[in-house]
Amino acid sequence: MPTNSAIYHRQIRAFRLKFGREMGPEDPFFFDPQADSPSFRPDKDAQYVAARLAKLFEEAGAEPAHVYAFRKTGLLPPDVDRLTPAERAEWEAAVAEYHRGARE
Repeated sequence: MPTNSAIYHRQIRAFRLKFGREMGPEDPFFFDPQADSPSFRPDKDAQYVAARLAKLFEEAGAEPAHVYAFRKTGLLPPDVDRLTPAERAEWEAAVAEYHRGARE
């Protein structure tokens, strides 16, 4: 499996080749390679993007329970100011499930 650095450089290079310019801060990192202009991948590709993000989190040394919770919930590691109470509860339940031994 490629490292996070390899994934990053491959995406940046692919963007440059596809669109003829450097990727900007508003451009999607996991862009749709079929689109004529920088666009997010179609909804059907959401699993691809989530799997790549989880792998990047792992390779960056993220807490394993947080990687598990991201895979389970689709939520990013908790930021109290951004998660709703329901999202926070879902996140905490997934972290607790990881610690009880339900690892993927």
